[in-house]
Amino acid sequence: MNVNLFLRQKVIYYYKIVMSKQKSIENQKPRLEKNVGIRITDIKVVEFSQFELTKEFDRERNPLVDFLTKYAFRVISEKKQAGCLMTTKIRISETGEEFAKIIVEGIFDINPFDVVAKKIGNDNQYDLHNSVILNMANVVTATTRGILFEKLRGTPIQKEIFPLVDLVPLLFNNTSQER
Repeated sequence: MNVNLFLRQKVIYYYKIVMSKQKSIENQKPRLEKNVGIRITDIKVVEFSQFELTKEFDRERNPLVDFLTKYAFRVISEKKQAGCLMTTKIRISETGEEFAKIIVEGIFDINPFDVVAKKIGNDNQYDLHNSVILNMANVVTATTRGILFEKLRGTPIQKEIFPLVDLVPLLFNNTSQER
């Protein structure tokens, strides 16, 4: 998985991520000592595309598809919010053809905001606490799985099992390799 940087107007999409709370992981951040409320403000499908397949493939092959997912995170400081943007491409494993693409964005109110979003310097960048990043990513990932389940009914991949993954190593390993 890939964590990307997106810049739009005065909003920074946070991408510098390091692991926290686990002794076995390098680059620890301090444990949160306060209760933090995270409320879903909005979850929406930004884009959904399904493509015609031109190549023949074995529909009984297992696994039938590859899921290529990228996450981007942003802070909306004036509203005391943070967001998670998840882009998933579904590709037929055998042929390499892209079958579908979905982009889902979740926006979350955070209270108290200043406890988990620390401003870095004067250029509107924020260091967002890992626990918030992980919670937002889990909600958006679960939502995306449900949306894909519905949208892909009646297609050649309707019986494909959408993978359950542990997001901690995928979000906090500081690599840029797409998986």
